[in-house]
Amino acid sequence: MKTNEVLQAVAAAIGRIYPGERVYVDELPEGFQRPSFALECQKDEWTDAGIGLVRREMTLRITCFVPVNAYSDSSREALNARQDAVMGLFGAGALHVGDRALKVRLSQGMGTPDFAEVKAVLSWHDARPGYVDAEAEPGEGSPGTPMMEQFAINSNVT
Repeated sequence: MKTNEVLQAVAAAIGRIYPGERVYVDELPEGFQRPSFALECQKDEWTDAGIGLVRREMTLRITCFVPVNAYSDSSREALNARQDAVMGLFGAGALHVGDRALKVRLSQGMGTPDFAEVKAVLSWHDARPGYVDAEAEPGEGSPGTPMMEQFAINSNVT
């Protein structure tokens, strides 16, 4: 699974609860529009999980912005509501990305006078890039042995 697939899935999930609002992915341009969100991948870690697997752990930061008043202040009530809604995306313990369910290890929120932030840590296992199981892939020197077979056992007890 690619990093951008995860970011797109999170942006789409935010778009479902706040339709029509902009989600800036890995950017926050000068003069950005409010209300909006900024989504960024802060960390993407790969660790060994086996001969053909890696464990991925990705830390995301979602920043919530609301309109400001004449004094350039944001409504703390509106920011809290957005923070709660975004944290709710991760409340089920898994985030669906395509046909996968990524485990949510951590979801935490933090508010400031101008914006609210949600940090989420997702983890999953993925195939090791470039790994080919010599026993499973037919080719030179490999029998192409399937990884799993079906067996039917007929047992008659007398």
